[in-house]
Amino acid sequence: MQLIPNQKEFYTNDWLLTLNQIELSELDIYHQAFLEQSSPFILSQNLHSKTTNEMGVRFHLVGEIKGEVICLLDLYDKKTKTASANFLKALFVESMNILLGQMMTQVQSKAKKKLILSHPHFLEKMSALNFQNTDSAMSTGYKLITAHEEYDCRIIIQLEKDNK
Repeated sequence: MQLIPNQKEFYTNDWLLTLNQIELSELDIYHQAFLEQSSPFILSQNLHSKTTNEMGVRFHLVGEIKGEVICLLDLYDKKTKTASANFLKALFVESMNILLGQMMTQVQSKAKKKLILSHPHFLEKMSALNFQNTDSAMSTGYKLITAHEEYDCRIIIQLEKDNK
C-alpha cells in the first residue's frame, strides 16, 4: 500500500488527492448513528477478499468516470437479533448512500468530471467477493457508531482503466 502513488494516470493521483481533501471525517446519520473516518484513502494494491463476517453494498460509478464502490461492514463477534440485524442492514446501506453521495458531489465539483452513483446493490453476508485489477483501487476505513455498538467499515473504490 502506498500513500503517494507512483503512477501518473488521472484515476490514481488526482482521485487520491481529491478524496483526501474532502471534509467528511465525521457524518451524522439522522441522529441514529455516526460515521467516523478511521484511515485516509490510500492506493491499495493488495485487497483481501470479502469475508463471511462482512455484509456489503455495491454502487456503480457511471458518467465521465466509471468504476464501482464497494462498502463492507464487519460483523465479526457481533451478535444481533433479526430485528436488530434488519435495522443495522438498513442503517448501513443508508449511511453509505449518504456518505458516498456527499463524497461524489465534492469529487465532481473539484475534479470537474460528471459522476453518477447508482442505487445500492446489497451483498449478503455469505456471498463471496474477490477483488481484481487492484492497481486502480483506493480504500479507506470508517467506523459506523450506533448507540449500542461500533462497527468497522471498508470502502473500496475501483476505477476502470479507460477513464480519461
